[in-house]
Amino acid sequence: MEQSIADVVAAGGRLEVVRTADKGPSYEALVKSAIRFNKVPAGKILVVERGARWGEATIVLTDPPEWMTVALEPIPVPERVSKFDSALTQVRADATGKRNSPLRQRGHRILHAIATACAARGFEVAAAVSRDRYGNHTQQRPPHDLDITVSGHTFTVSVTEPTKRVEHQPTSAELRQAEKYSWTPYPKYDYVPAGLLKVEVGGGPAVRQGTWTDRDGSLTDVAQIL
Repeated sequence: MEQSIADVVAAGGRLEVVRTADKGPSYEALVKSAIRFNKVPAGKILVVERGARWGEATIVLTDPPEWMTVALEPIPVPERVSKFDSALTQVRADATGKRNSPLRQRGHRILHAIATACAARGFEVAAAVSRDRYGNHTQQRPPHDLDITVSGHTFTVSVTEPTKRVEHQPTSAELRQAEKYSWTPYPKYDYVPAGLLKVEVGGGPAVRQGTWTDRDGSLTDVAQIL
């Protein structure tokens, strides 16, 4: 990863690359990894420009456009909400019957902050609905929480609690079963809530980034999400 960035710098900020069919690295993935792990030089952005032919691309290290460096007006996540946005009322209703943990409540407050800020900007905000392949509503849980429409284009917003893998602690019954029937072993791992929230925006290319993590209340400002 570091070598790839060094090659771009040595090439004057524009490195032309060619990826042959089914061979060679995914330059888009390399760029995403460089951004994710903070390998891009400070004050620069790293992007991939596709070439005229399949497999041709240019990795570009350049200054960010002016609009990306403008200080954003903070949009804080409220500690309490006396009245939720109408779209959030439906989202919360869809969650009825599920464990109403403090983390879930915080997720709803994050969505509320996003929804009210979008509505104030004149964007159309609605609770997501699940549809079948024919466009008809279904009773299944939507794959995301909000639909936000800007100039006719709809983006999706979701707040989820990821899981993490932990070693399975077998019960006494599982141990007896495994000892008696060796071909039916107990699972090696369990997947449990990770204790954090992931905010994700879909429906188009990410402008600054597409996902944010809220760990122990670390996401206090949702301005960049907009």
